[in-house]
Amino acid sequence: MQKYILMLAVIFIFISADAQSTATPNRRELRPLGVSLNLLGPTGLSAVNVDYFFSRHISIEAGAGFYGAYIGGKAYIGKKQWAGMPYVGYTAAMFGFPGQDDDGVDINSYLPVGYHYVSKRGFNVAIEAAIITDGSPFEIFGQLRLGYRFKKKTRK
Repeated sequence: MQKYILMLAVIFIFISADAQSTATPNRRELRPLGVSLNLLGPTGLSAVNVDYFFSRHISIEAGAGFYGAYIGGKAYIGKKQWAGMPYVGYTAAMFGFPGQDDDGVDINSYLPVGYHYVSKRGFNVAIEAAIITDGSPFEIFGQLRLGYRFKKKTRK
């Protein structure tokens, strides 16, 4: 029950954060697509990540690493022109892969709180702390993400 209440709270934050958008683009809107390498995070050791910003406040992401894969979203909170912004999110993380000989696949909730910075040239870094659930008591985890964001093509 607590997991569902938390998921609803994150969805509410996503919706309310997007309602605060204005017409002036920021770096996340100018460079919406990003590719990153993660240390730790939802899959444990490391992963490759692709994310996309639908607005300055809302992104989705997917990634895969040595011990699993994940998909999720984040809500970015703060002023419209900041190069760096704090965020909260929800990620469904799959540990293990189908067909392995171990105990099978575990799907967990990964609930990050972090800070994301995008440079003028498109390099980005994020650091976060997260709670990861696996049916037992919560565990604290974290992630460091380094990557590059691609510039949106402009129409002439």
